[in-house]
Amino acid sequence: MAQVLNLTLSSFVFDGSHSALQRDRIGDHSERDATYDDRYDFHTFFYDCYHDSGVNEVVLVCPSLLNFEHLAKKTVYFIDGTEIPIKSINPISRGDVIRFGCPSGNPKKFTFVHDLFSGEVDVNVQHHDVFEGKNAIYAISKDNKLEWMQDWLTYYVKEHGANAVVIYDNGSTAYPLDVLTTALADLDGMQAVAVVNADFPFGPGGSGKTNFISKFLHMTMVELGRRRLLSTARAVLNVDIDELVYARNGESIFDATVKSEKGYIRFGGRWVYADPPNDSALIVHADHWAMRKDGRPNVNRKWCVAPLGPLNGHLWLTHRIISRKDPKHPNFGFWHFRRLTNNWDYSREDFDTDLLVPDARLQTAMKRVFGASAGPETHASPQLQTAKTAPAPEPKDRRSLIITSVKNQGPYILEWIAYHRVIGFDDFLVYSTECSDGTVEILDRLQTLGILTHERNKSLPSGPRKSAPKYASDHPLTKQVDWILVSDIDEFLNVKIGEGRLQDLYAAQPNANIIPVTKKLFTNSTRSGYSNGLVIEDYTDGEPSISNNGQRDRLENTLFRNDPRIERFGTDGPIISEQGTAEFHWQAPDDGPVDDSSPTRPEKNSAYDAAQINHYATQSVDSFLVKHDCGPVGHDREIVGIEYWEKMNKGGQQDHSILRWSDVTKTEIQRLRQDAELARLCDMAGRWHQAKIAELKAIPEIAKLRLEILGSESKTLARQSPKKVNG
Repeated sequence: MAQVLNLTLSSFVFDGSHSALQRDRIGDHSERDATYDDRYDFHTFFYDCYHDSGVNEVVLVCPSLLNFEHLAKKTVYFIDGTEIPIKSINPISRGDVIRFGCPSGNPKKFTFVHDLFSGEVDVNVQHHDVFEGKNAIYAISKDNKLEWMQDWLTYYVKEHGANAVVIYDNGSTAYPLDVLTTALADLDGMQAVAVVNADFPFGPGGSGKTNFISKFLHMTMVELGRRRLLSTARAVLNVDIDELVYARNGESIFDATVKSEKGYIRFGGRWVYADPPNDSALIVHADHWAMRKDGRPNVNRKWCVAPLGPLNGHLWLTHRIISRKDPKHPNFGFWHFRRLTNNWDYSREDFDTDLLVPDARLQTAMKRVFGASAGPETHASPQLQTAKTAPAPEPKDRRSLIITSVKNQGPYILEWIAYHRVIGFDDFLVYSTECSDGTVEILDRLQTLGILTHERNKSLPSGPRKSAPKYASDHPLTKQVDWILVSDIDEFLNVKIGEGRLQDLYAAQPNANIIPVTKKLFTNSTRSGYSNGLVIEDYTDGEPSISNNGQRDRLENTLFRNDPRIERFGTDGPIISEQGTAEFHWQAPDDGPVDDSSPTRPEKNSAYDAAQINHYATQSVDSFLVKHDCGPVGHDREIVGIEYWEKMNKGGQQDHSILRWSDVTKTEIQRLRQDAELARLCDMAGRWHQAKIAELKAIPEIAKLRLEILGSESKTLARQSPKKVNG
């Protein structure tokens, strides 16, 4: 039997009888829509008055005081008849908190007197004991269907182990609040339920900045929930009734949060859609089956936190706790159900069904939780029904090809091939250009062994790096595969979700045609001499992510489905006509947005949560000299000199995330080297490189370049102090 709380806030609202008792509006008049004043909270002084027993204070939680602050400071306050001064006024998100020292440990009445107003309210108590140790969900709601709310909780009980819920009800008229409380408390698995009557203006919404920052209730209630109810819960998930969190590996969001380093997980979301109804049937979560292939519109992130963890006492905000830059967790996302709405905040009925594509993960979850009947049955159009019933290909059926071009990179071929084989690539198409270190012979031997396909590259005027993918577009091998990645041999696809395999990336984005993966540069890790160790082990100093103040506008490689509508292959992905690109579903590995400002080459945010391309562009100083000697084969005629080194030798943050594959990669290398001829050729290539380095260092201009690089490296090390990250 669940513990049940039906709570009323101890609030005070001015009657508006005097002009001084009206809250100022915020921002510029031009940013207010026609209904702004109807929804703005002009008159609420404070939402709630409660006793904080931990510090023995009486606390008022208010909408942003603005011009009311001078009224508050000139008011006389009493607690149980004893006059008490204001202790402090502190801002919170779109609100303020007024604190008073308490003359006793059990205050009952809070009284206030001003020339323009006066009043008395009960002092409410905290109920932390009810939610102590619970996996709780917080939401604010108004007139949401009881069926939606029950399905919402049922999902979280079954999928994540939720056992408590706090609802701040914003003036529902569709049912009495005790009916809502009973509907939630009767669900299997519920151990604690609180419904709080918060019947105040929600605040204006819309496109303008003013509208956004005027949602006082929306922004303050989550912090009030922390202070009065949830500060000793095991973990608290902040999601609305139309938002369901999923885990790519099936883990509970509550368990993962408690185990996380900060006791805090933030995750991104995607809108999902149901078919338009043509009868009176109520649309529910399980009727949603699709997402838009362009990923629009954007969805604000949500979070889960362990209140007693490292962020104990930290303010709770609606869409984050620490910063807007808080990274998204690679294993978690959420679906935002577009048709679960009564449009009380804004209309969500207008969307284009022609842009919808099935979401296999969503469909599977809805059937798992709500049964075989979940999903739309009869009201879909024939076109949409066909799309829904077409099964997504199973991961095991996806044959993947990686295409690259090389020049004098013999010592590095085997590791690159071995690594990408063990993470899931089936085929390799390698183009060689004017090699003298034994690379051609190594590739020929690997082709004889059935490991790859080797072609000689005939360089076009655009350069050898751009020539290879153009030739590959028409190669017979590319017609036989399902997915393709064009990559350089100093680039390693690093999948960070699931087991770290290629199939985990496909499973995470089952509806994508194109998955752009951001590149992450790595420095030489202070290594100057040639090394015959693994590249992925030798170089672990990577550039910081954007969330850690790293640079923006990074490059990417794109993993893409083979499709006859692709005109040709480029150095980093497919080339698609402007007319055809709308038919492709671009999806970032971490569900993040893909910027479609370029119609033929969308760019994504630089996020490394779910996958990244580890780009070892410089490697050791001596190895870089050989790269310099090879010329601009991979860099579009850019001179591979000191400017290139300084641009590409970026670090400052230790990243060991790829090292999970070190041992398996070594095992695969040893397996390939069991062929004595291949082993001999690889050893010869290593000796060639060492001899070449000695030869180059004896050339004055190369020796000068080496000294410039070493000097540049010293300056870089003086500026950065690398931090370790494992994700």
